[in-house]
Amino acid sequence: GKGFPPLVGGCPICCLLYADHILIFDLTPKDLQNHLQRLSKYSDSHYLKINVSKSKVLCLLGKKKMTFPNYRWILGNQNLEIVKSYPFLGKILSGNLSDVAHIASNKAKTEGQARGLG
Repeated sequence: GKGFPPLVGGCPICCLLYADHILIFDLTPKDLQNHLQRLSKYSDSHYLKINVSKSKVLCLLGKKKMTFPNYRWILGNQNLEIVKSYPFLGKILSGNLSDVAHIASNKAKTEGQARGLG
C-alpha cells in the first residue's frame, strides 16, 4: 500500500533494531505471524529470551480504519497484546507510518553523528 513499507532516505525498511528493541513491519497479519515465528525460532536457537509481556502489536494503518478483531498474534506460545499506541525512542507511535519514518531517520542521523565522534 501507499506509504508501506516506510522509507528512510528513499530506502524501504522492514524492521528497526535499537539496543534490545525490534520493530517488525508487515503488510498482512499472516506475514507478521510468520516473522514472529522466525524470531521465536532464532531466539530459541541462540538462547535469547524475549520478554513477551513487553512485546506488543500495533497496526500501522495510516489513514485506513482497519482492525483485526478476530486475529491473534503469537510469539512463542503466548498471545501478544494489541495496542493503539506504543512508546519507542521517546516518541509515541500511534498507527501513523510517518512516525516510523521520523524515528528511523532520527536514529540514522544520531548514529552518523556518533560515528563522527569516534
